[in-house]
Amino acid sequence: MTGGMGRAGGSLLAGIAIFLLAWTGTGWANDIQVTATVDKTTLSLEDSIQLSITVRGSQSAETPELPPLPDFRVISTGTSSSTQIINADIQVSLTFSYQLLPLKEGQFTLRPARVVVDGKTYSTEPIPLTVAAPRNTGRARNVEAFVETYVSNAKPFVNEQVVYTFKLYRKADAQNLNLDMPYDQQYFRKMDLGKSKRYTQVINGVEYEIHELSVALFPIKPGRVELPPALLEMDLLYRSRQGFPGRSPFDPFFDDPFFGSRSKIEHKVLRSKPISLEIQPLPEKDKPANFSGLVGQFDISESLSKTELETGDTTTLTLTLTGTGNIGDAANPMRSLDRQGFKIYEDQPAVETSIHDTRITGKKTFKLALVPTVPGTLTIPPVVLNYFDPRENSYRRAETGPLTLKVLPGRESESLHLADSNLPVPQSGEGDVKILGKDILPIHTRLSDFEDQSLTASETWVYLALLLLPAVLYGMVLIRERTQQRMKVNPAYYRSREAFKLFQKQLKGLSPVSGNDPRPFVRELSQIVREYIGNKLNLKGTAFTSVEVESRLKERHIQPDQAAKARALLEKYEALQFAPVVQTDKSRLIDESIEVLKELERIA
Repeated sequence: MTGGMGRAGGSLLAGIAIFLLAWTGTGWANDIQVTATVDKTTLSLEDSIQLSITVRGSQSAETPELPPLPDFRVISTGTSSSTQIINADIQVSLTFSYQLLPLKEGQFTLRPARVVVDGKTYSTEPIPLTVAAPRNTGRARNVEAFVETYVSNAKPFVNEQVVYTFKLYRKADAQNLNLDMPYDQQYFRKMDLGKSKRYTQVINGVEYEIHELSVALFPIKPGRVELPPALLEMDLLYRSRQGFPGRSPFDPFFDDPFFGSRSKIEHKVLRSKPISLEIQPLPEKDKPANFSGLVGQFDISESLSKTELETGDTTTLTLTLTGTGNIGDAANPMRSLDRQGFKIYEDQPAVETSIHDTRITGKKTFKLALVPTVPGTLTIPPVVLNYFDPRENSYRRAETGPLTLKVLPGRESESLHLADSNLPVPQSGEGDVKILGKDILPIHTRLSDFEDQSLTASETWVYLALLLLPAVLYGMVLIRERTQQRMKVNPAYYRSREAFKLFQKQLKGLSPVSGNDPRPFVRELSQIVREYIGNKLNLKGTAFTSVEVESRLKERHIQPDQAAKARALLEKYEALQFAPVVQTDKSRLIDESIEVLKELERIA
C-alpha cells in the first residue's frame, strides 16, 4: 500500500515537472499576435458594436491606444484573460473589450489600434463599418420601442422657462436604461422637474408602456441653437413561451433573465430627432429702467412684524415674491430702501420651489431688520417689481402699498442713586464684638476666611484632563494595536485604508502635459484614479468597468448619486481618451477627480 502511494506520488511529481517544463519552455515561445474583431460590420443607429482587441502570446500587454473615433461613443466593458494547455503547449491571451455607439450614419473605417507588449508596439488591421438609419422608427410603425422629444416652446425669450420632455414608448420589457439628454451649456441653464412618470397609452391599436421625463431649460442668451438628439441605451427583453403553452404559478420565477432559454436580450440605442430653437431677446421697447430680469408671472406682498415701537427697538420687514419662472434669480428689490431714520440689517433670502404641470412655481422671501433711530411716523415707500410676461409679450409691474411705522421715543435710563449711611459712628468700645464662648469648630474672624475657595473653570478643566489622560492614552494605544493587527491579517483593509494616501502621492508625480494632445495626461490620471478605486473596493487590477464600480459602491450602501458620480468620472476619462483631440482643462479635471474621491473616502 505504501509502495503504491509512492508510485502515485512519483507520477504526480513527474506530471508537475513536465507541466513546469512545458510552461517555461514551449508555452512562452509562441509569437505575439494582436488582432481586432467586431461582432458586426453593418448596423443601424439603434445598434452598437462590440470591439475586441486580443493579444495572444502574452498577458502583460498595456491598455490599447484606440484611434480617434469622433463618430462613435466608446465605452470600455472590461478585460478578460485566457490560458489553454493543448498537448503540453500553453496558449495565453488577453482581450480588451469596448462598446462602440454610432453617432451618425455613413461609411467608416476603424483605423488600427496600437498595443504595447513587453516594450514593443503592435498594430491591428483596419475594419470597414457601415452605419445605416434606424429600420423602424416613430409611432407610425408597430415597433417594440421608440423615443420622442419635444419642447414646450420653440421660440422662447431669454430667461423664459422651456420644458424639454423625453418619452420612451415600449412594448417589450426593458432593463439597464441609460438616458443622455445633452444641451448646450452656453445657451441654457437646467433644472430638474422631479421624477419620471410612467403610464400606458394606446397608439394605432397597440398598447405601449411610456416613460416620460421632463427638465426645465432657461435660455441664457439669444440666438439659434439646436438641442442634440437624446440618446437612450437599454436592453430589450423578449420573453418566449415556446414549450410552455399554458401559464403556471412558476412563470414569474422562470421569467427571470437568468433562464436564457425562455428570453432573449437585445441591446438597443434609441435616438430622438434634434430640436431647433430660436431664442428671442427681450424687447427694448418700453423696457423699464429698473427691470428685474425676471421672466414669467409674478406677484409681491410686504408686511411688518410690528408697526409701533420705540427708538432702538427692532421690527422685521418681510417681502414675499411668488410666481412662475426664474424666481431663484430675483434680487432683493428692497436694497434701495431709504436708510434715513433707520439702521437696516439684511437677512439671507429663502427660496421654496414646487412643480405644477411641469412648470416651476415658487416663493422667495426677503427679510430686513429695521432699527429706527428717530421718533415719529415713518413711511416705508412701495416696493416695485418690473418683470417680463412672455404670454402677454410685454413688461408688467407688481407693486406693494406703502407701510407706516410709528416710532415712540425710547425710555430714559434711570440713574443709580448712592446714599451714605446716616447712622452715627459708634464710639470706641461701644460696638466691639465680645467673645461669649468657644465652640468645637473655630470661629472665623478674618475676612480672608470667607473668600470663595472653589476651583476656577480653568483649574477644573486641568484636573479633568489629568484625570482622563491615562484612559485616553490607553484607548489610543489599544486602537493602534488593533489597527496594526487588522492590517496584518486583512490585506483588503490595508489597501482601503492607504488608498487615498497612495492616490495623493501618485497625483503629485503626475506627468505634466506636453504638446497639444491631452490624452496621455488623461490616460495617466485615469490609471491613478482606477488604482485608488481598486484599492478602496478591493478589486483585482484596474480593468474593471464603470458599471461594475457603480454596482460595487451601491453594494456598500453608498448613495446612488455618489455612485453615479464615480461612474460618470470614469466614463469621462474614457471619452477624453478615445475622442479626437480637444481642449481639456487639466486643473478642473484634477479638481473634479479629487472632489469625487474625497466624497468616496468620507462615506466608503
